[in-house]
Amino acid sequence: MTIDTSYLEISQKARIDELLEKDYTITPIPVADQMGLTVFQCTPPERGRRFYIVPGIENPLPSVTTIVDSTLKNPAIDGWKTSTVTKQLQKKVGSFLLGDDIDFVVGETTRIADESIEIGNTMHHIIDCLLNGEEVDIPDYYNPAVAGYFRWRNYYSHYEWLGSEVAIYDPAGGYAGTVDALFRDTETEGLVICDWKTSGGIYVSHLLQLSAYATAFDEMSLEHRIGQVPTEAMVVRMITDYPKISEERISKKTGKAYKAKVRVPDSKKFFTGKVQSMLIDRTIYDPAFEHLQNLYNSLPTDTVVRQQLREWAKVF
Repeated sequence: MTIDTSYLEISQKARIDELLEKDYTITPIPVADQMGLTVFQCTPPERGRRFYIVPGIENPLPSVTTIVDSTLKNPAIDGWKTSTVTKQLQKKVGSFLLGDDIDFVVGETTRIADESIEIGNTMHHIIDCLLNGEEVDIPDYYNPAVAGYFRWRNYYSHYEWLGSEVAIYDPAGGYAGTVDALFRDTETEGLVICDWKTSGGIYVSHLLQLSAYATAFDEMSLEHRIGQVPTEAMVVRMITDYPKISEERISKKTGKAYKAKVRVPDSKKFFTGKVQSMLIDRTIYDPAFEHLQNLYNSLPTDTVVRQQLREWAKVF
């Protein structure tokens, strides 16, 4: 794909050429509410920190998710990783673990995460096509989620769709991101940012992410939106679950037997057809993200830490 960088400064053009040589994925993304302006989303070839190159802004801006994921611990995700590895190890009890066995156990969370990312990307594509009025092939696996999406869409029929996959950025705040969908609430004339999720729950990180998007959008469009209501932000989750079986367990506290619903081993998650959505309370999450952002900006980079270790650390 040819990337038009003709309107970028020389240093920014050189930066993009350098990133392409390092196998970064460079994605031009139109800016929300600003016709004609495009930013460049830069994604490393392996797992790493995503950032944006914005015309007229000298330094790249980190993505919102980079800021949140780098500073906020997610106990639910950490617990899931521990549980997943534990279950794989339990299958190997009494066996001698070979190198391939160890790689499989350690890599199980990565495989599941990659599968979840693929499911999420496919769901995003389906919704984008539906919003655009385009024909789309919907695999049977996604039919329940699509049915749930239509129920959500009918409930919020007063939301007028304005665009999908559009960029926001806040030069003063020092971050950028990509919005899943932008709507206008025809009842209030306010704007609503929506983010589609297929995760196991709605987490604090999701709410902080949306708060940052809404704040940036308000700042970007401040000049011609004076007097209008602040941008709202909504997380919309297509609920997933795993096949369950009933299993008898013994309570550690009482010693009595009880029935528990547990996941079928090695089963694949499915869409239940239900949708969970919530407008975020920006009075809570705007200042929370600002604190998180200040923490991110104050943290030294790994390079700085290594340099400090070389200069200051004592070895006994």
